[in-house]
This record gives sequence, C-alpha cells and structure tokens, in this order.
Amino acid sequence: MAQRWPVTLHANYGRGVASQDARGVVQRPQGPRVSTTDFSQAGVSVNLQRFSMAADAFLIDRSHEQVYVPDDGSFELRGPSRAYGMECKASGRVTRRIRVNGGITRVFDAFYRGTAPRVFVDGAPHVVAHGGLTATGWKGWNGSVQVRHHSGYRLDGVDGNIRAAREASVAHV
Repeated sequence: MAQRWPVTLHANYGRGVASQDARGVVQRPQGPRVSTTDFSQAGVSVNLQRFSMAADAFLIDRSHEQVYVPDDGSFELRGPSRAYGMECKASGRVTRRIRVNGGITRVFDAFYRGTAPRVFVDGAPHVVAHGGLTATGWKGWNGSVQVRHHSGYRLDGVDGNIRAAREASVAHV
C-alpha cells in the first residue's frame, strides 16, 4: 500500500492577453493595443483533515503595464514591467459548524523594465490581506464575518515618499 503525503509541490506558468478599451484606442491610435502577461509560480500546499494551507512565490512579466486613469475613466498601456512576490492562504475547521480562513499577498517589487534610474509601478498596494469566520447550519442560520486590508501605495514612480494614505481595514458581515 502506497503511503500518501498531504503535501503537494506545484509550479505553474501561464500567458494572458489583454487589450485596451475602445476609448484608449481612439485617444492613442498609434499606441499598442494588446498587452501580454507571463505569470510564473512555484509553491507548496498542505491538506490535512481540518486544516489546509498553500504558499507560493510568483514572478509577473508584462509587455505593457495596464494602468487605470481616473481623470477620464480609461486605461493606458505604460510599457514593460516586472513584479514579484509571495502569497499564502489557509483555511481551518474549528468545529463542525465554524471555519476560519485568511490569506496575504505581498508584492516585494513592481517596476518598469529598462529604466535607469528604476521607475516603480505606482497606484497599487503591495500588501493585500483578508480573513474570515464562517458559521453554518446553526438552527437554520448561516453567516460570516470578513475582514480585508491593503497597504498604502506609491503615487509617484520615482519618489517613494509620495504615497497614498493607508486605509483602515474593512469588515463585512
């Protein structure tokens, strides 16, 4: 009889293609219309009877960083970029009716390739986390409480001191 291990190692690679919205194509007809994203990931997952967990490291290469422009509600492509980081998530059963879950994603660095001095991708948090508690099947009732958090972020790709204010975590019931 073969022994089964509750641990799985994994490695993934994928490529995605995104296009500008119609407004971006009309405003900048000479600009690129398509962006590719190459995503590589390696990690480990554990699945026990009452607890599961997964952790991985990732590398994202984009042919063009797609950036939201809040002034007119459009997106623009700003050149090739690279980001790398890690993520971890876990879920556990406390009792037959109560489960907890949570996760965190941390981007260590996100920058435009080929820039000197280095220009960083701005406008996105580098830490996003969530957690929750779910109760099911108690006298016909189900419910959950969810909490999420995101870090402050750069507002300027060159000057790291210009940052958005940190937002308090938000709870949902």
